[in-house]
Amino acid sequence: MTAEFFRAQRVTSAEAEIAYSLVAMSHPHVGPAAWARYLRAHGRHASRERGLIALKDSRGCMHGLFAFTVVHSLAGEATLHVTELAAARLPGTMLIDSLVSFANKLALELELPAIQLDLQPSAVWEQDREVMAESGFTLDRVTMRGRATG
Repeated sequence: MTAEFFRAQRVTSAEAEIAYSLVAMSHPHVGPAAWARYLRAHGRHASRERGLIALKDSRGCMHGLFAFTVVHSLAGEATLHVTELAAARLPGTMLIDSLVSFANKLALELELPAIQLDLQPSAVWEQDREVMAESGFTLDRVTMRGRATG
């Protein structure tokens, strides 16, 4: 039932303004012009193996925005890489349940053996970790980010 609460849909250019509202809540430093540039650059290469996905409730309200790309490791394994751009959290695990369900369906559709979820650390609550573990996800890599100094 929880996977049905949100539906995953590709973000169209007509939905960009609505998507920006969610992005602005999560990333106040990203202005409308920067968001438009991101959409143009991402949309230019949008395909079956790359795109933006929104998780929407039954009213059409967007609760999560994710980018996905098919990437290839050094070993040649293809992986569905899903990156969180913005999310408005509700109590419980419904958003993560829906994201995992969507990622599984897309990986199967694209015949990919692996899925990598790149989520904001603050977005992964304790109950989300349990749901992800039950779905077969484990901590795989640690990403550290810093500023270049010169």
